[in-house]
Amino acid sequence: KNFIRRSKISSDKKNTDLMRKIAGDMIKSIDIYFERLNIPNPTIDYDWEYNLIDDQQVNAFCAPGGKIAVYTGILKYTKNKDGLAAVMGHEIAHAVAKHSAERMSRAIATETGFAVADVFTGGVAGQARQVFSEMTGQDILDISVMKTHGRKQESEADYMGMAFCSMTGYD
Repeated sequence: KNFIRRSKISSDKKNTDLMRKIAGDMIKSIDIYFERLNIPNPTIDYDWEYNLIDDQQVNAFCAPGGKIAVYTGILKYTKNKDGLAAVMGHEIAHAVAKHSAERMSRAIATETGFAVADVFTGGVAGQARQVFSEMTGQDILDISVMKTHGRKQESEADYMGMAFCSMTGYD
């Protein structure tokens, strides 16, 4: 929510409506997808939200609970509804597979590990983390856990996203 409040929401009604239509179509297909697999739908309690962010980044992302954001900069590459559907399907698949929640769990485990290591090393682990951050400009947590989804998660989102596209009639 804070990110959306700090971001400039696009006033492009045509693409915002298209994005929301595609997402709505795909959300309906999720029930069918899991029904065919005979597995309970893991998104049954999601409060889906879709936002088109007015920013030239070529990016889109999914936050836990089905919060999807697409940057306007990606629209010149998606070109049409099918291209946008591919992006939306991929991001929705991250939500369905709960990849962001997996990352957050790893982050908590990593932070806890650092805290325990810091106690047992008399502060040496924390100092090493600080030195690494100062030398590289990045925190170990960001590099090890919080950056983009791993290759396995990306491949899974690609596969599921294409399934959602196909099931909803997008090419």
